[in-house]
Amino acid sequence: MLVLIAILLVPILNYFYFQSKANRCQFILNKYNAWIADEEDEDITIYKSELEELMKLSGYWGIKIHTLDSAGYGQVRSLSINPFSQFPNSRIDVYTVIKNNLVASGGKFRRKSTYLFNPLNWIELIVFLPKHIMSYLGVEESRLGSKIVVLIWWLIGTVLTTILLNTYSTEIGQFVRRVISTKGE
Repeated sequence: MLVLIAILLVPILNYFYFQSKANRCQFILNKYNAWIADEEDEDITIYKSELEELMKLSGYWGIKIHTLDSAGYGQVRSLSINPFSQFPNSRIDVYTVIKNNLVASGGKFRRKSTYLFNPLNWIELIVFLPKHIMSYLGVEESRLGSKIVVLIWWLIGTVLTTILLNTYSTEIGQFVRRVISTKGE
């Protein structure tokens, strides 16, 4: 019973966690748009650390934009900046990148919030567990070590599945017959 509650609790908590992140993206976007339109009296710099956290969580933190700036005396300097570290900024190129990435992050968080409700995603998670673990640890999928770990996982899974099917074949057959016979009634 406790296992069932835990299994049901994971998607529910996941849903609320990622929905709250999506809502925060929308909230910061609304504040930023109001600040750009000069309708916001509040200092929105207080949302800078939260914006940085949201962008890191959604995977958009490493974005750089190239810009030109006046260096004085008729000179121009070329810069490569992270737009999120410039928040809040009214320059159109910085504003556009921040706005677009807040919208994309909100969508990504909304999609992640419902991810665990789909049983096919649970199966995919189990089948490709080593790939997800390697991705979480920052190991590239194309590396040889990652491919060897996935191969070992598949070999273990194949052997265990074969052993379980051979060991419990009569029980599985009886279960399938019961399910089919109850559907006919």
